[in-house]
Amino acid sequence: MGIAGEVTDFPEPDAATGQFASPPPAGEALQALLAFSSLHQQIRWRRDCQNSDASSGPAEVWEIENFVLDEVLQLVADRARQITGADGIAIALAQADAIVCRGASGSMAPDPGARLDPGSGFSGACLRGAQVIRCDDTERDPRVNVAVTRSLGARCIVAIPIAGSHGVIGLIEAFSTEPFSFNDSDVRSLKLLAELILAALKP
Repeated sequence: MGIAGEVTDFPEPDAATGQFASPPPAGEALQALLAFSSLHQQIRWRRDCQNSDASSGPAEVWEIENFVLDEVLQLVADRARQITGADGIAIALAQADAIVCRGASGSMAPDPGARLDPGSGFSGACLRGAQVIRCDDTERDPRVNVAVTRSLGARCIVAIPIAGSHGVIGLIEAFSTEPFSFNDSDVRSLKLLAELILAALKP
């Protein structure tokens, strides 16, 4: 099955509100993870084809791979928001000296292509420490730039590093307009997605 066929097997948020009509059953989350794994298999397959096909130059294969990866990460961001009930999800990966948002879902997420500063802020703390950073209430947490979170409308944030043996290559960040929105189960779900992204990318 092609990429489009796999993606459209899942329910989409309402076009007007951006919200899902009802909480997803457990099977939907599992299907999302399976689709995620399947799509990343296509990335590896295309890379193998490039190695055996001299007619496809490195630039062309890089463009194809990035297109597929962005599509996959967008799917993962949508499902992460669906699973956790977040108002925004961002998935960012290392690119040169910056961390670039590659997948985003919800009204509070940065736009794809937005650059995050790995040296400062809540995201930076997650990246530098290679550990989960959770803020239950941005109005009461000294690690948070209150002016920034107020401008975003964020009251609760969780940042999950995408980290392997060679270091941190990115993060998943979840945002909510309500304090204490994310529980331990939500953190475990996001950590699982981060592990799947890491396994698929094989940095």
